[in-house]
Amino acid sequence: MTFDYALEAMNGVGGPNGSISAGIASAIVMPLSIGAHAELWLTVGYELFWWLHLLILFSFLIYVPQSKHFHLITAPINLWLKRPEEETGKLKMINLEDEEAESFGVGAIEQFERKQLLDLYACVECGRCTNVCPASHTGKLLSPMHLISKLRDHLTEKGAAITSTNPWVPSLAAPGSLPFHRMAEEGVQQAEGAFDEPAALQRFPQGMQGTMAKQQERWLRNIPDEQHPSAQSIDLIGNVITEEELWACTTCRNCEDQCPVGNEHVDKIVDMRRYLVLTQGQMPVDGQRALQNIERQGNPWGISRNDRFKWAAEWTKETGITVPTVKERPDFEVLLFVGAMGSYDMRTQHVTKALIRLFHAADVAFAVLGNEERSSGDTARRMGNEFLFQQMCTENIATFHKYGVRRIVTACPHTYHTLKKEYPDFGLDSEVQVYHHTEWLYQLWQAGRIRFVHPVHESVAWHDSCYLARYNGIIDVPRELLRAVPELTVLELERSGANAMCCGAGGGQMWMEETSGTRVNVARVEQALQVQPSVIGSACPYCLTMMEDGVKAKERSDVRSADIAELLVKSVCGI
Repeated sequence: MTFDYALEAMNGVGGPNGSISAGIASAIVMPLSIGAHAELWLTVGYELFWWLHLLILFSFLIYVPQSKHFHLITAPINLWLKRPEEETGKLKMINLEDEEAESFGVGAIEQFERKQLLDLYACVECGRCTNVCPASHTGKLLSPMHLISKLRDHLTEKGAAITSTNPWVPSLAAPGSLPFHRMAEEGVQQAEGAFDEPAALQRFPQGMQGTMAKQQERWLRNIPDEQHPSAQSIDLIGNVITEEELWACTTCRNCEDQCPVGNEHVDKIVDMRRYLVLTQGQMPVDGQRALQNIERQGNPWGISRNDRFKWAAEWTKETGITVPTVKERPDFEVLLFVGAMGSYDMRTQHVTKALIRLFHAADVAFAVLGNEERSSGDTARRMGNEFLFQQMCTENIATFHKYGVRRIVTACPHTYHTLKKEYPDFGLDSEVQVYHHTEWLYQLWQAGRIRFVHPVHESVAWHDSCYLARYNGIIDVPRELLRAVPELTVLELERSGANAMCCGAGGGQMWMEETSGTRVNVARVEQALQVQPSVIGSACPYCLTMMEDGVKAKERSDVRSADIAELLVKSVCGI
């Protein structure tokens, strides 16, 4: 409203037939109109409300950084600092030769990097990460949203405790004013043993009451100041984040993929695992057994490293199909990195053999390392044993250099990701090309070196591997290969592609037993069975095993699991 219009409204301009706004303006202005001083009072009122408006704005500048709404400032910065796409899922390197390092990994909140700490304040608590987390979805303690929020609250409390000792820094919080594990008090209620999900999660299709209730049980609420634990005395691992939460993660990265502000959850979990394993020497017994076997024999089962190539000799004797080593074929075109699963696991050996048949059909000059092959180290690294990973990595790189390897093909997405994105940090030549077997088979098909001629009468529910789809964006390639097979039907799951649910084997979970909630692989198989397939297809030895075990658990003898190589070899070779 302009000043002149206000005066006109005060003088009754518009009359009984005037606008409604004129009457409202008159009601506001009349108390300020005192004869000739009306203009003065309007001027004073204008100045008063202008300064009041400015005071409110400045008040928000003080309030916002200390509230959950701080993400209005931090989220855009966090997105700008997000890692480039080619570094997705890549774990940072630790200098294990640093003589000044007192510990490895993260055992205190201040040991996180600045970008990791910025993540904590960028979180909007939308719940998307928890909604897609396979651990949360199956009733485990881990909830990515609560993980971030608890770390944020701990950082705020510890920061306030530290700055309160400095007379030049104003205290942001009085002792005990920030309830430990304050996370999401709005909408989180627990009355008479009944638990209600936060409103932010109620709109999602899956319920996570079990996980949310477990989080609720571990929050400390309404603690008197005299009983409130000192922020300095609270352990990051154990008090703020439990070991159960850390070891429930499958490192599938679905939480990060769904996060609207670019938060990274997995690297924080792995950093804390590193502290447990490298500094404190703590980890689940079954996981520790697997890593000890990898260290001693190069495989999680502890089978002799001299038996790594035993399967090939037996197969050649049965079928006459040769599997040359790099010594027997020094002029090889591509190195087939078989991996521990493909060498020792009897079920996955069928995948290796199917892939070799396809290589022979395409006349590919391939070779394997045989007993010289070592574990890629992926399992050790995701479980926090960086020392063992770097040992395996160094040995493999030396072997690659020894035989002049320029192309590597592997059927394991975990090995593929580790070789392609993480080995270069440790000296692997950038000219070495790494392919997943779906990529290599796709190239052979495009070049006309393999043809799909025999019909395969199967309805395949395609399960996307996390390390293939989310980590490396390989989604369409396997589907195009399968759709080229005569009579084969590809069925899409409700959660597929970049949003596919994890099989439950990643992050070392393949070698550890699930002790709470529903088994992740069973939950995923239930989703696959909804589309009524005859086969649950995948392109990962871990996924293959987990899907097969899930089908057995559901007692569905009419459904089986198969790798893409096993399906393609039927069409190419007719077997």
